[in-house]
Amino acid sequence: MENQYNIRLLTFNITDIEASIHVKDTEQLQMSGSFQLQMREPKSSDDPTVMLNVTATLSDQEEHLVVKCTANYVFQFDPIPSDWINAVKEHCPSLIQDEMIRRTHQILKAMGHTLTVPGSEE
Repeated sequence: MENQYNIRLLTFNITDIEASIHVKDTEQLQMSGSFQLQMREPKSSDDPTVMLNVTATLSDQEEHLVVKCTANYVFQFDPIPSDWINAVKEHCPSLIQDEMIRRTHQILKAMGHTLTVPGSEE
């Protein structure tokens, strides 16, 4: 049975980013991604927040465009999960992905590149 939580992203900080772009037209690339995360559970049982350190890689199949980004996320859960690992596994991946794609899109746009990724529209 899946637990229902109200989850808010409290903070998102990029700590490292690398972009390798070897093509002029980034608009037509088909992108895919993967991510790894490390979780830091709250020290107190009444703390509703969890910090995740996430490294995401977005690339096209031929690696004409590769973006590797590391960021810290702090999520607040209501109610507080009794099992943080499963709560994070069940509820955070799509939130992590959406925010990382949105921010990566903004950074690439600021660098003068257009990239169409579902969910990255502003």
